[in-house]
Amino acid sequence: MNKKALIPFLLCFLIFISCSAEKKDWENAESENSITAYEDYLKQYPQGKFADEGRSRIEAIQYEKAEATNTIEAYTDFLKRYAEGEFADRARSKVESIYFNETKITNSVEAYKDFLDRYPKGEVADRARKILEEIYPSFSREEVLIIESMSAVVGTGEISFMEGSKPDTLKITINVTAPVINGETCLGCGTLIRLAPNLQVPIKPFFTAMKWPGQSVSFKNMVSERPTHAEATEFIVSGPQGATLKKEGSGFRLVEGEANLLKKKK
Repeated sequence: MNKKALIPFLLCFLIFISCSAEKKDWENAESENSITAYEDYLKQYPQGKFADEGRSRIEAIQYEKAEATNTIEAYTDFLKRYAEGEFADRARSKVESIYFNETKITNSVEAYKDFLDRYPKGEVADRARKILEEIYPSFSREEVLIIESMSAVVGTGEISFMEGSKPDTLKITINVTAPVINGETCLGCGTLIRLAPNLQVPIKPFFTAMKWPGQSVSFKNMVSERPTHAEATEFIVSGPQGATLKKEGSGFRLVEGEANLLKKKK
């Protein structure tokens, strides 16, 4: 065999030997099926026949490790390396699910709002909004928001709430004519209720009863400061511009501004 014919033969032989060695190394990596084994293969064959598969196997094992730990930190670390990877969407979904479970355990308005700020279009965003609406329903101009624990007594006039001069107190100004029923009248039964901006007012002051003779009693510019009743479980919370509510039976209709009913666990 002349030298010119020998060269292609040798090249083919070397390629065959090389491919055979690579295949054997890949089979060994597959058999061990560990990150270290696949990384060793990739160090030796960065552009090899099985290189893409090796990288994919490493990503899969990394995801399995994150899933076994099942913490936000584990999935976050995984996403730092594989933000566009095969398991990225699954990892993000797992993080959202963990946040939502933690939110349900906390079960507070702040927790649900934080969750919805983070995942406004998430997989369980609608569920979070529904739960939030149950514990934090909005007053509206269209419908009366009924408050089961509230007195249905309605007088005329206006009552307003502001922050008191001392911590955890409310300054209440009453200009109300209220009916007397069974010898008692209601200090908080005005038709219009005004709340200062970002104010939280417990339901309790709206139906504080007093003994009083006669068919009705009027309170003109009556000003008092009262504690905010830490033991209360229901509060009206005004928006950043305050709120004016019209009392109708055992509930309110929104006149202006923004307000919600906060229902805390007993």
